[in-house]
Amino acid sequence: MATQAVVGNGCSERQVCRIFKLHRATYRYRPKWPRLARQQAQQAVVDLSLENLELGGDKIAAMARKRGHSISNKRVRQIRAEECLTVPAPRKKQSRRGESTGTLPQKAAYRGHVWTWDFIHDTTIKGGAFRTLSVVSLSKLK
Repeated sequence: MATQAVVGNGCSERQVCRIFKLHRATYRYRPKWPRLARQQAQQAVVDLSLENLELGGDKIAAMARKRGHSISNKRVRQIRAEECLTVPAPRKKQSRRGESTGTLPQKAAYRGHVWTWDFIHDTTIKGGAFRTLSVVSLSKLK
């Protein structure tokens, strides 16, 4: 409206800014459009994120830099957040619940009813790793 008043009615810039209670720097401000290189980098991040849904922001940033775009990890994270392309954090493994977890000792009702397994880790004299899977099956006690 202020521009129309200056151009159409012949008012001065100072008068219009005083009437509309604008600072003159605000009246003269012209928005800066994003540079073409920045738009291309942003589009590359979106494309890479859609191609590789399982990758996080840092890996997408590295891939964009390999393609020749100059972009920081922080900017990639911002773009992915704006476009809702973030990868959800991995869910923590839920602990098993119930009688099968060994919370209550069970008595064997028949052969092979109750059993347990465990990995045993040790080292040899020369320093090599030695791992064993031990499986124990309890038979019915009379």
